[in-house]
Amino acid sequence: MDSRWLWALLLLCLVHISVNSVDVSADSLPIIDFALVGQQKCGTSSLWHYLRKNSDIYPLAGKKETYAFCIDRAAVPRCDNLLQEYIDKTERDRASERAQGRRVYLGDFTSTHFACPCCPATLKLLNPGLKVIIMLRDPVFRAHSRFVEQVQFRTLNHTQPGQPPGFNARANTTSFAAYVDWVVGQTEACLQRARAREGALARRLTMECYMRDHVIGFSVYDSFVLNYLEHFPDKQVLVVYMEDLAAEPLRVLAQVEAHIGVPHFPYSADDVGTVFNAHGAYGWGHALNSSHPRKGGLEWASTPADSNATAVLAAVERLRRFFAPSVQRLFALADEGRITRVPQAWRAIYGKSAMLGGNPLAALLSAKG
Repeated sequence: MDSRWLWALLLLCLVHISVNSVDVSADSLPIIDFALVGQQKCGTSSLWHYLRKNSDIYPLAGKKETYAFCIDRAAVPRCDNLLQEYIDKTERDRASERAQGRRVYLGDFTSTHFACPCCPATLKLLNPGLKVIIMLRDPVFRAHSRFVEQVQFRTLNHTQPGQPPGFNARANTTSFAAYVDWVVGQTEACLQRARAREGALARRLTMECYMRDHVIGFSVYDSFVLNYLEHFPDKQVLVVYMEDLAAEPLRVLAQVEAHIGVPHFPYSADDVGTVFNAHGAYGWGHALNSSHPRKGGLEWASTPADSNATAVLAAVERLRRFFAPSVQRLFALADEGRITRVPQAWRAIYGKSAMLGGNPLAALLSAKG
């Protein structure tokens, strides 16, 4: 072979190696690439399990929840934890990818980092270019799912060590209707005091009110979404919905992968045919297989203490009206192009015109028996 052809072939190989090689040195990669910050009971466990099929994605420390800056059932976050300990964990995970000479996208999947006033600023310190993923669900159904889960775990009225008692600690009931009556009243009184302040202080106190209850307060999304949008550019924050994941899982997974910047994985129908941490199989590793019909986040299983259907429907209507202003602010953010389109069904339930009529949730729940 002519020597000129040999040189050309060698040059082509060098170009190919340069283009396809990845710099995985410690200084070239961010501390962490992305964070799925919540919300709890919105499908984050299912999304975590699905994304683990993609070998280019690795959850920090190999876990679903790190609870690095906010633990479960917490009214007070812990953003004053030593950041170096968190960085040490990421560096241990990065060491394995450096050994393999490949690029892995490292993510924190802690769902308690959403309803957390200080978490966005802390995560931004770790990576200003962080890709944030927020997963939401119809707020009434999320609140009820969390309630049933906590009753089943017998942790509804528990207070974590070192934490102040939340509104739930004094509810002393396993009736959803009674719980709604107590907690909504307490939250409204808290919000009245918070809104007497102005500016950033009022916004912080408002979030603190919602943090006092992980069942109902955590279903008020707008304050926490805006908190992330205040710390990160809109393009770095992706909002997805449990209803969409149930209806079109492959589309949502592709959307999340594109947001993270990770190569696409060809998921099969079997890969996304199972839901996790849902009613009937609570717990991150517990699954309901494809023989159980997907309900798109609309699961509803009443507790024995809620035999009075009229009281339950009244509680649901009170919640719908309590959540409506927050959901309508999400509509506005979506209409402005700042977050992903909100499921159309939400507008039929929480939209301004819907609030003028009856309770559209009543027919939905009645149909569920």
